[in-house]
Amino acid sequence: MKTDSGVYQLDAYDKDGKKITSTINISLQILVPVSHPAMFQACLSPEQRIVNCSAEGDDTQFSFSLDNNPLIQTKAGSPKNKSVTISLSGQLTGNLHCKVQNKVSSKQNVIHLTSCEAACFRTVTILASVTIPLLLLIVLLSIKLCKTKRSSTTIRDDNAEDEIVYSDVRVTRAAQRVDV
Repeated sequence: MKTDSGVYQLDAYDKDGKKITSTINISLQILVPVSHPAMFQACLSPEQRIVNCSAEGDDTQFSFSLDNNPLIQTKAGSPKNKSVTISLSGQLTGNLHCKVQNKVSSKQNVIHLTSCEAACFRTVTILASVTIPLLLLIVLLSIKLCKTKRSSTTIRDDNAEDEIVYSDVRVTRAAQRVDV
């Protein structure tokens, strides 16, 4: 267990119980293996993107490579080294590998980078295809509401021609009464 980490003493004895060597101190450090790294990318503009790689584990070390060409590597040892964010050109394309390792294990993840220019165009296209129909619907509903809305008219007593009266008239058949 991780709590078993510490310094241990080694004393060697022969079969008669006589000490053979001097005491040797052994430092034992138990590390948590690294987890599978999670990767996230975001285009900030057509010229710039950020990529984040994060994983759990003790004394993690991160390394990035694009199409097997090394880009960056962090040093192990920092207990807070659980995530690394790098900034890359938005025009880079290819397979970006994030490898996370410590003295116990090693795991990696790969994402495919596409041009941020294409990603921005897709975002604009998606937003336009959603926004334009919504705006048209709002305009059409507003027009319909304005046409069906009755406006009030001020009636002046001095001019009878200005008088406009609105009313709802309903015609219903009255039941005929038959007297016997």
